[in-house]
Parts: sequence; structure tokens; C-alpha cells
Amino acid sequence: HFFRAKRAKCLILIGPSGTGKTSFALSLPGRVNYFQERWNLDLWNNYARYSVYDDVPWDDFAKLNFPSKKNLLTQKCNKINATDKYRGTKEINVRQPAIVLLNPEDAGSLLQEPNTTEQQNMFEYWKKRAFIYIMGPDEYFYKRQRRQQNAITTADGNQVSNSTSSMSSTEERIGGQYEFDEMIQHYEEKHSK
Repeated sequence: HFFRAKRAKCLILIGPSGTGKTSFALSLPGRVNYFQERWNLDLWNNYARYSVYDDVPWDDFAKLNFPSKKNLLTQKCNKINATDKYRGTKEINVRQPAIVLLNPEDAGSLLQEPNTTEQQNMFEYWKKRAFIYIMGPDEYFYKRQRRQQNAITTADGNQVSNSTSSMSSTEERIGGQYEFDEMIQHYEEKHSK
């Protein structure tokens, strides 16, 4: 279904945080429309290969200003009119397959037993139009390795563990790698006079 230009089934992955759902979805080839927690029409790309909706509670799509789930996630129409909170209406191309990433607590009515005719109809609709995969315990797309860092010696000579940081030496950082060490050294030099 990932290659279909019409009526591709939506992939819905349900699993806990930290299991690699987002890493998996964003590792697929091609441009992506990526929306985390909220809709932003300015980020939409008509030429994206697929669209990812991450951490958007299933029952809150409309509350968060997303277009109709049926239109957005199932390629029901080639083009739809979309709007944003502070923007006018714009026609967007929704021919891309969709991937929805949910934590179990955000699956809402998608996993609830239908009680009414309307709920039963929606249940049948998504059963026909989506692949819903619920991750099992200890199931991961990617599991980060946690490494114990060496102990750090503080200004007063005490050693403190540097916790179990999962940041690798090649990972992009904010600030320099030795920024805090340099800041402490500068502070000590300034206040030891």
C-alpha cells in the first residue's frame, strides 16, 4: 500500500514512547510531511512521499485543527481544502500514504469496543482502511543503548556519577561538548582570586 496513489491503507502503529516508532517512520525513503502533536498548514508539502502524524491523540485530530481524518489518512480524495487556526483555506494534495504513531493511552476510540451504530460504522471503516499494529511488550523498532559514563569530579573534589546518558559522542549537541567543564573552570578561576 505504500506505493498506491489512491486508497492506500493508513498504517497506525501503537506502542510506548522510546520504542523507535518515529525513527522507523522517518527512516523511510523520500520527503515526508511530519506533524507532531499539532497541525501546521505551513509545513504541508504536496510532493511529499508520505505523511506522518506523531503523538496526535486519535480522538483529538479535529480539536487540533487537522482536516477530516478520513480525507487526510485514507486518500479518500486527491485534494482537500485545509485550513489552520490563523490561515485561510488552501487546497492540498493528499495522495501520500499516511502513518499514524500513537502511544497506547492516546488510541482512544480506535481501540474501544463499539457500543453504538455510529461507533460500529467507524470501527468497520478503520478496520477496512488501516493496518493497525499494536506493539507487544519488549518489542522495538529501535532500542537505544544506555551507557554508564565515567564519574565526574566536582569543584569540591567529590565524585558524582554522570547518570546513564544515552547521548553518543557523534550526536548533534546544543553547545560544546566541554561547555560545562569550561564554565566550571572559568568560574573557579574567577572566584579563587
